[in-house]
Amino acid sequence: MFKGIRKILLSKSKAEKDSLPETLDSIKINDLNLAEFSKVYGSNYTVGWSTSLGKQRNQNQDAILAVSTIIKSGNLDQIIGIYAVADGMGGHKDGDLASQVAIQSFVNVAFPELTTPNQNTTFNEDADRIKEIIKAGTIAAHIQVSEKVPGGGTTFTAAIITGEHIFITHTGDSRAYIINGEGDLQLLTRDHSIVNRMMELGKITEKQAADHPRRNVLYRALGQAEFNQPDISVHSTSNTKNLLLCSDGLWGVLSEERISDIIKTSPTPQLACNKLVEETNKAGGPDNISTILVRFPDSKNE
Repeated sequence: MFKGIRKILLSKSKAEKDSLPETLDSIKINDLNLAEFSKVYGSNYTVGWSTSLGKQRNQNQDAILAVSTIIKSGNLDQIIGIYAVADGMGGHKDGDLASQVAIQSFVNVAFPELTTPNQNTTFNEDADRIKEIIKAGTIAAHIQVSEKVPGGGTTFTAAIITGEHIFITHTGDSRAYIINGEGDLQLLTRDHSIVNRMMELGKITEKQAADHPRRNVLYRALGQAEFNQPDISVHSTSNTKNLLLCSDGLWGVLSEERISDIIKTSPTPQLACNKLVEETNKAGGPDNISTILVRFPDSKNE
């Protein structure tokens, strides 16, 4: 019934991450076979990811998820991608555990539902069903974080790709971006931070927000009493060249212009993710850094 690739990736210990470059070097991955390695079979899109401790933290409180699968059942031939970034809140208890619990809880609820074929309708025809699935998965993640990590909290931004649509569930200040066919970087999510809310109300400028002492304080996060429900949105893949999910350890350091330039000039999503993390660390790496990049068919590097 199920054919294709399934990958679930969570944040790793420092020892595991330290051994990764040696492993990759030993099998001599180059640009061409890296693109083949990261291809989602049955589709034309490829996926890259990277996560880093950063330069100023002693614990990685980010967790990431990358799942790509193909369902073949009767006349059904459905490709589904599930990608997520969770950033445990460093000022709260057990932020690293909170982010992993959120990822695992979301998968436990959403994955079985998303991979259960509906013989009457396809996902393209049943967008409301997917929105309800990812909403239920996010709420389940919130409940599990509240119960298993009292006092903990985490951001959670996930994308479900199926057919011609990208479904986003979002809480906190991790972000989802797309680069469209014209090469423009577009933010798909709204930061649930005190500073962003102050900007929306016109109380401070964007320049003032960049250095504001409360720029990392959230008013909505999974596991926290202030959480009500996630932001859910749907976007078309028709004019989308790249989808980026990342924690604030990336976008809070590199400018959107630089992020866009790196993505557009990198030959593969994995190399783009590696470069994004590398440049962020060179710029000081004040926080944990996590990024997932999906490149869609006919994407052209400039």
